[in-house]
Amino acid sequence: MQHLFVFGNPRSGTTITQAILDTHPDISLTMKYEWMRMWNHLEEKKKKKRSGGRTATEFPAVWVHKVIQQYDKQMLQGLQELHKQRKPNAKIIGDKDPNLVDYFGWVKRKVPGCKIIIPRRDPVECVNSFINKFGHPDPSALKRVCM
Repeated sequence: MQHLFVFGNPRSGTTITQAILDTHPDISLTMKYEWMRMWNHLEEKKKKKRSGGRTATEFPAVWVHKVIQQYDKQMLQGLQELHKQRKPNAKIIGDKDPNLVDYFGWVKRKVPGCKIIIPRRDPVECVNSFINKFGHPDPSALKRVCM
């Protein structure tokens, strides 16, 4: 099974790229929200096992770093299970998440042979789009767009 990821700066076209690719019957691409739910589910299972059945809900401030730390064989299996439920016959599976653009090299090492698509958009247009949508520029998004 081939793995495909869509990374990029906020407001650069990652969502539309994911949506277009996901319409193909052989491709199943989730968005970061589904990925986060799957990761939280696996974390809760691990916590339950460690704590003898008790759970404590935890919402990490920066979930990306924990996702990266926990992205192991179990995560790949979980991702494959998620995609089997969405599109059982998909030959290409993956995820769309602009937050993972900083981990490009890491993902390439952890998922050998994966393909990564990074949409490009004029940084000024990304900032304008962010301001138009949210009413203010997000400092972390601005930092990423201007890098």
